[in-house]
Amino acid sequence: MRIGAGYTIGFEDDKKLRLGFSVYNLADSQGLSEGDPRAFSQSTTQDYFVGRPILPRRAFFNATLTF
Repeated sequence: MRIGAGYTIGFEDDKKLRLGFSVYNLADSQGLSEGDPRAFSQSTTQDYFVGRPILPRRAFFNATLTF
């Protein structure tokens, strides 16, 4: 689950500043693993399963200046 928000501030001469904030993997503070669909040689009879990690919750801030 992802959530984001932003706000645009207008300046003279059509200049704009956009500030943004996003949070990814909102509902989970720990990263999980999912199966790797490109690993066709994996067998279900093995003692372990090779997966790829999913990053835990993280936040991003950004700013865009249009001039």
